[in-house]
Amino acid sequence: MVHKMCGACQMITTRVRAGFLGGSFILLALLVSVSGCGHSGSMGGRPVGLDGTFVASQAEDVAGHPPFASPLRVQISFESHQIQWIASCNGYFGRLRVGSRQLKVTGIGATTTGCPISEAREDDWLQGLLGAGPHWHLHGDWLSLAAGGKSLQLERQRG
Repeated sequence: MVHKMCGACQMITTRVRAGFLGGSFILLALLVSVSGCGHSGSMGGRPVGLDGTFVASQAEDVAGHPPFASPLRVQISFESHQIQWIASCNGYFGRLRVGSRQLKVTGIGATTTGCPISEAREDDWLQGLLGAGPHWHLHGDWLSLAAGGKSLQLERQRG
């Protein structure tokens, strides 16, 4: 997986590779990499920091009610310009375009498992959120999605 770096990260990487490894420079490199290079947004049409799998920790609808049975089983995976997700029953996939504040999912397809009504509603809720072009914000390992009175908080899955 190749990530494009912000200018400050490219400068630090270049200097570290060139052998400038003084103690204070390593501290500066660490601070810049933590604060300046993990921003959300799009560079050259590619998602920045959005690749990977995220698992939901909280979901709400417009009325403030949880739209899913507990525990949440929502999982969303981003890879390049593709998205895959599962709420409760069926698996979904589509093409992904990442704007600086909004996701655009097109060409949505799904498996067609016969689901109980409650699980089908959960699938529909998540498909409605992602199909509505949700606004997004990535802060570290936490991803927020919101559209049409629905919101979803997810945490990046590690390992």
